[in-house]
Amino acid sequence: MPNQGTSLEIEQHESSGFFWVYRTVGWWPWLVVALGLLLLALVHATLIRGSIERDLQARARAVLDQQGADQVRADFVGRDGRLSGELPAEIDAQELADQVKSIDGARVVTADFGGAGASPSAEGTGPTVSAQTAGGSVTLSGQVVDQATADRLEKAAVEAFGEGKVANELTVAPGLSGEGIEEFAALLKPMQQTVAAGGQATARLADGDLALSGSLPQNADTAPLLQSASGVADATGGTVRDNLTGATAESSAATGASEPSAATVEQELAALPNITFATDTAQLTADGQAVVRRAADVLKANPQAVVAINGYTDDMGDEGFNLQLSKDRAAAVRSALASMGIAADRMTSDGFGENNPKVPNTSAANRAQNRRVEFVVS
Repeated sequence: MPNQGTSLEIEQHESSGFFWVYRTVGWWPWLVVALGLLLLALVHATLIRGSIERDLQARARAVLDQQGADQVRADFVGRDGRLSGELPAEIDAQELADQVKSIDGARVVTADFGGAGASPSAEGTGPTVSAQTAGGSVTLSGQVVDQATADRLEKAAVEAFGEGKVANELTVAPGLSGEGIEEFAALLKPMQQTVAAGGQATARLADGDLALSGSLPQNADTAPLLQSASGVADATGGTVRDNLTGATAESSAATGASEPSAATVEQELAALPNITFATDTAQLTADGQAVVRRAADVLKANPQAVVAINGYTDDMGDEGFNLQLSKDRAAAVRSALASMGIAADRMTSDGFGENNPKVPNTSAANRAQNRRVEFVVS
C-alpha cells in the first residue's frame, strides 16, 4: 500500500508538471511573436521618422543657403524644426523660420539664435502678435513671452468670437516684453464687431507698431477698431497703420452689407495660409486640414459664393506627374470642404501643374509659394 500511495503521488506530480509545462510552452511562442512584432514596428517607425527628418533637414538646408544663411543650422525632431547658429544681421529670424516652415511636411519651426540678428526672441523686444479673421473665426499667431500670455489672448479671442471660433497658433519666446498685450486683447472685440457684417481683417503688432489690413464692406463701422488700435499704440509708444479697404459702392449696393462681393470673399480666402500636403501626394497635412476648415467657415458665412478650386505645383519633377498631382490636390480640398458641409454644387476643382507660377521657380522658398491651391470666387 505505501508503494501504491507513492506511485499515486508521483502520477499526480507528473500530471501537474505536464500541465505546467504545457501552459508554459503554449504561451512562450505567442509572447515571442508579440515582442518580435513590437520590435519590428519600433524599428520601422524609427526608420521612417529618421527618413522624414533627413529629408526635411536637406530641404531646409537648401532654403537657408538660398537666403544666404549658410551659418544657420536646421534640426528636426519629427516634423518640428529648430533654427540655430549664426544669423546674419540683415536677415529677420522669424521670416527665415517662416520660409523653412513653408517646406512641405514641416509643422513647426522655431528660431533660437540667443538674441542674435533680428530674432524676435531677443531680450527686451516687444511681442509679435497677429489676429486674422476669416468667416467669423480668428487665428492668433506670433510670439509672446509666456504661456500665460498666450492663454490670456486666447481667452479674450473666445470672449469676442465665441467657442470653437479661435485657432491659437501663438508660440512662447522667453525674454520678450509684454507691452501692448492687454490693449491688443481689448482690440479683439471691436475687431469682431467690425467684420460681423462681412469681410476680413488682420491686426498685427510688431516692434510696437500696429498694422490693420483687410477688406470690409463699405458701410463697416471701423471707428471702435481704430480707437482700440490707438490704445495699443499709446501703450507701446508706436504708431497705427490703417490699411483697411472697403468694397466699392457698386458692389456694396449689389450685394448688401450682409452679402459681401465675390471679390471680398476671394480676398478672405486668399488671406488664409497656404494649404499644405504630404510630399508628392494629395494627402492634406494637419496644418492643411486646419486651413481648409477655415476656408469652410468663410464659405459657410457666404452661402452665395461659388468657388473654383485650382491646384498648382512647382517645376520640380515630371511635368505630367505634377499636372495630375495638382488636379488631385484640388480635388482633395473640394472633397474635404464637402465633408465639412459645403455643397458640392458650389465647387469645382481643376489642376494646372507648373503653369501660372506666383513667383519665379528660382529658389526653394519661391517653389514653396508655387505649390498651392487657390480659390476663385464668383
